[in-house]
Amino acid sequence: MQGVRRSDVMEFDLAQSHDPSSRAKQHGNDLAMETIMPVLRTISNWVNKYRQMAKGSELDNCSPDDLRQIACDLGVPISDLQVLASTSSRSGEYLRQMLAALQIDPSALADSRPSTMRDLQRVCATCSNMDRCRDELVEGTAGRHFHEFCPNAYTLDAVCGQTESASRH
Repeated sequence: MQGVRRSDVMEFDLAQSHDPSSRAKQHGNDLAMETIMPVLRTISNWVNKYRQMAKGSELDNCSPDDLRQIACDLGVPISDLQVLASTSSRSGEYLRQMLAALQIDPSALADSRPSTMRDLQRVCATCSNMDRCRDELVEGTAGRHFHEFCPNAYTLDAVCGQTESASRH
């Protein structure tokens, strides 16, 4: 921008911001956005939900041989695959948060005991207490109360015991 001084630009910006019609237009735009955004969010949520329902299970397109191979790779029965595929990703997030609440590193657990981690994930994915789990995690009480609702409590106790004894050595 040759020939234009910084002070010229600043004066222009300042002059425009003091223009009452400019402020009124901006206020009108802000009100329009406040009105439109909830509608757009609702439409977006509906479209995402419709896409998810229309998509069905990712396993629907797999051959029986593919299903057997996937089950073998995951170390779970074929009957559990559909349940695992249909479960929302929130169970994985809750498990990660629960492990953190118990001061267990999820990555370290997956590396050192992959079958235990898969079992924790499988049980978590089929859990009927996800709402309670979420509430306890949000409240910060999950580490104290998980025995009351978590079907993984026994396994988590075993992992905690092994983690504590390993840290003492």
